[in-house]
Amino acid sequence: MEVRNEMKKKGSWRQFLRLIQDTNPPKGILVFALLMSLLSTGASLFIPMLTKGLV
Repeated sequence: MEVRNEMKKKGSWRQFLRLIQDTNPPKGILVFALLMSLLSTGASLFIPMLTKGLV
């Protein structure tokens, strides 16, 4: 019963960061994935601006 009550609680950034720290992922891969995600987001925002003149 306690597990269900705990699952209903919202998590916090502090808990999320603590989970990442506890799992000890390779820092290089984590930084690379974050940079690739930012690059992908930037490209998806920039490409429509370039192509709006073609339509």
